[in-house]
Amino acid sequence: MELIFSDWVYLITNVFGTYVIFKFFTIFYPRENINKLLEILSFISYYVIISALYIITKTPLIMIISNLILFLALSYNYKASFKKRILSTALIYIILSSVDIIVAILTGYVGFSIVERVQMDSFNFITVNIVAYGVVLILSRHKNIKGNKIVHKRYWLLIIIIPLASIYLILMLLSSKNFSPLSLLTGITTVLAINFIVLFLYDNISQTLTESIEQIKITEQNHYYKNQLGIMESSLKETNKIKHDVKNHLMAINGLINSGKNHEAQTYLKEMLDLWGDEVEFSQTGNVVVDSILNYKLREMKLLGADISLDVNIPSKISVNCLDIAAVLGNLLDNVIEAFKKAKENLWVFVKIRYTKGRLIIEIRNSFDGVVNKNNKKIDTRKKNKEEHGVGLKNVSNIVKNYNGIIDIGYNNKIFSVVVMLYVD
Repeated sequence: MELIFSDWVYLITNVFGTYVIFKFFTIFYPRENINKLLEILSFISYYVIISALYIITKTPLIMIISNLILFLALSYNYKASFKKRILSTALIYIILSSVDIIVAILTGYVGFSIVERVQMDSFNFITVNIVAYGVVLILSRHKNIKGNKIVHKRYWLLIIIIPLASIYLILMLLSSKNFSPLSLLTGITTVLAINFIVLFLYDNISQTLTESIEQIKITEQNHYYKNQLGIMESSLKETNKIKHDVKNHLMAINGLINSGKNHEAQTYLKEMLDLWGDEVEFSQTGNVVVDSILNYKLREMKLLGADISLDVNIPSKISVNCLDIAAVLGNLLDNVIEAFKKAKENLWVFVKIRYTKGRLIIEIRNSFDGVVNKNNKKIDTRKKNKEEHGVGLKNVSNIVKNYNGIIDIGYNNKIFSVVVMLYVD
């Protein structure tokens, strides 16, 4: 088969066209944690297959069906539900085909049959790809549709029906001989506009769901820390009560010894030591919230075998909501505990808390195994259930913003560090 000039132009411009399709897929799917080599090979395969089909057939109907199948296949490079694959395939194809048809009408290609060979000219190929690239740049501002949000079935039905119906409508418009070029142009442009609106609505639904889910997580976590704070305060009060009553305990032990009941005295003493004899109060600032959280969490780290260094100098009262300080300090220390459970050896932590010039500064450095999961350049949880976990640092960041503060996170292959500064006055 001898190739004419326009065929060579198609083969060259289709390289850029394949890149445009890749850019469309990046609107719908995040590229983290995928096989990049397989992704590249799949798009090269798409180029080879679709180019060969065009050169051999040049039949619009065959190209339509082939593109739909190949777009769906390309979506399997990324993690997503089948519903989202169908939606992305339909929307990408509708947008690209609408651009193609509009350019064809404007350049004089009207009245062609979708089941017969159609030879397009070089200008058409170049123009379509340039316009499509402009469209993908505009649509790339929609960031929320990348996630795999659990959209309610009725929303999915409404969102998917429109692109699928649009494909059918385009086929009917192209098959009919009864439309003038202006009517055909108006119809295709309307279809394109409707699908832009669908994309916009899907992006907004995804954003609303994201904000709703995060708010629910944060509310649940604040409730958890409120309960945990109550438990820690009760534990601290109970410990202090026992220690304040030590004189009575010593008198009881002395009475047992004087009565010759040495065994009972030893048992009594052992029970006291088991209760609070090995208990260390790491923090004694007088700030009940900070002391409770530090003592509670650092004891847990001590049980894991960690070396603990603590430098705390704050007043007993600070103008920070107790739930906020509980969430910030609790989240950061919980992350250290999780890191220790994974590292299991050479464990150490340094905690420094200062209040100066209306600023509360929390600095935490700890050893860890050097493994950091990242999602969209942000640190992600390593726990299996990412929907229930992973909100920790995000919650801290939100609280920091409320106090016009800053959070700085750093790490190398051995040390993880976090510095939080809150403006409290």
